[in-house]
Amino acid sequence: RCAPRRLAPRAAVQRMEDFHGCPIIEGTKESDAHVLYQSNFRVIVTYAMALKDLEVQVKRALLKKGCLVVEKDKDGGDGGTFDVTTPKNSRIHVSMRLCGLVHDQAITQLMYSRDF
Repeated sequence: RCAPRRLAPRAAVQRMEDFHGCPIIEGTKESDAHVLYQSNFRVIVTYAMALKDLEVQVKRALLKKGCLVVEKDKDGGDGGTFDVTTPKNSRIHVSMRLCGLVHDQAITQLMYSRDF
């Protein structure tokens, strides 16, 4: 009979607090934030909150950090797709969209990206 294997605990992924000067907002208890992907060129975070609420919180956080919205609604779509210039003159692409509903709760996505 084999003894049970002990697995080494997984190292926690260090969560970014900002992306090249653009803040990644924290979720509240009701709208927990989940980082789906992060790299030096892109970060994707989902939230359990309405798209309009996410847009308001992100824009408020961007203004607090001193970011300047360069181009509004590039795609003309819901939720907002725009570029910002950070205080260090980095140009960051911002996109927010509704992913779907889970038990009548909106799941929204925030994506920051920069050019290679």
